[in-house]
Amino acid sequence: MNTQNSAQEIVKQRSIWNLRAWQLLREQRTSRYAVRKMPQMIRNVHIRIPRSKISVGLRVTSRSEFIAGENMLPLLYDSRTRGEALSMALITLDAFEGASIGENDFAWFSKLFRLRRSWKMRAIKHSHQLLLSTKEKRALADLHSAVALVESPSLVHGDLHAGNLIVDFQNRSLGILDLELLHIGHPAINFAQLWIAFFFADPRLGGQLYHAYAQSHPWIAKPPSERVIKAEIVLRCYSMIETGNQKPTKSIMKDKSLQLLKAILSVDSFQQLWSGGNPNDVA
Repeated sequence: MNTQNSAQEIVKQRSIWNLRAWQLLREQRTSRYAVRKMPQMIRNVHIRIPRSKISVGLRVTSRSEFIAGENMLPLLYDSRTRGEALSMALITLDAFEGASIGENDFAWFSKLFRLRRSWKMRAIKHSHQLLLSTKEKRALADLHSAVALVESPSLVHGDLHAGNLIVDFQNRSLGILDLELLHIGHPAINFAQLWIAFFFADPRLGGQLYHAYAQSHPWIAKPPSERVIKAEIVLRCYSMIETGNQKPTKSIMKDKSLQLLKAILSVDSFQQLWSGGNPNDVA
């Protein structure tokens, strides 16, 4: 994919033969949907969704509105900005849960997304590179059914990592990027995807995000939601391990992801990850 930044737009391109080109084809529709359905402001913060235009030839080209601000990911590693980043993360999660979704919105894609996650869980179970113990395989099997769980359906980003959030503190705005995988699913998926970056920055920061979110969303501590969170973290970590295998420059992220994946499969409660469990050395 070629990405070009300018003061007006971000351009993304993929060959029409690339499977990921089909994701770009969705971006125009999903961005318009998000603009209509998601709240425009939460706690005096403007929610900004970049509008996109798609053109198709030998390459699929997506031209999206450029949103000024700071990428959230580096903010997590600076003690001066962590608090604001945490607040913006909570606003992000509330923006998706506050969307006025319809019962049949993105029905086929939502089913496809869950089916893909199920396939991937099977691949993890049979992966030789992870060297999973018998106990870890049992834990993985227990999480498999959680990938299809849809409880209190919500709008789900599909790739809600910190790098897809743009924060403008001065103008009190939050930009949400890359909506190609937008669908309807369990709200815990959004939380799990965003939580990983906070935990990698500092396990205690991951704990802070969890507890701050749980204050207004107590359902997150219930066993079904915990299983969805753990399943999603396992899936995301496995993807990062695969990326690390293909790109040596990502080896540090691969190591972190492998530690977290195994940690998730070894703890009984999600909260053990930052409150005294063995995985506290993941940082």
